[in-house]
Amino acid sequence: MYPQLKGKRVLLADDEEVWRIGCRVKLEEAGMVVETCTDGMDLQHILAERAADFDAAIVDLKNMGTDRTFEDRLPRLSAGFPHLPIIICSNDDTMAVHFLNVSQGNIKGYVVKVDGTDELCAMLDRVLRGKPGGYSKGVLMRNRLTQAQLEVLKLIAREGLKRKEVAERQGVAGVDDHCKEILTRLGARTMPHAVYLAMRAGIIR
Repeated sequence: MYPQLKGKRVLLADDEEVWRIGCRVKLEEAGMVVETCTDGMDLQHILAERAADFDAAIVDLKNMGTDRTFEDRLPRLSAGFPHLPIIICSNDDTMAVHFLNVSQGNIKGYVVKVDGTDELCAMLDRVLRGKPGGYSKGVLMRNRLTQAQLEVLKLIAREGLKRKEVAERQGVAGVDDHCKEILTRLGARTMPHAVYLAMRAGIIR
């Protein structure tokens, strides 16, 4: 399905064993040669010695080490290996806002794990063909909603509240306006449809 990936070498850094194993299997099925490590320090040591051995790196932002913040560590890691494409793959999409220009530099993509390994393979395929990487569908959808809109959607989804009940319970102003924006931003026909789309994308659970 992704002929460009065949024979490509990737370094996968992730501390979640189940995801790491499953991801490795999927990448190897696509014909890639995969080496794994479990934390940011190992990742840096491997790249310091053998960065030229890899065509790309996949990095989970939660395993970058505790002595520095992610925002500080990953850009420094990126700058140290400017010719190595880096794909961020994480459960957390909140850091995506810090990498809005993922096409600049060598941080080429941001994938949330809820989107699955197929989305990761598609991202790698684009990047290794020299095409723009960007964000996976889940990142794009999650970042369409403001915090206030997200709170309204959660109350409707989890407790089945009507718009008036949301306003009364939370004192949220402009609930109708929030709902209209939610429908527009998620491309939904109704609020139940918006809840379905949001749950499918992992925005709410």
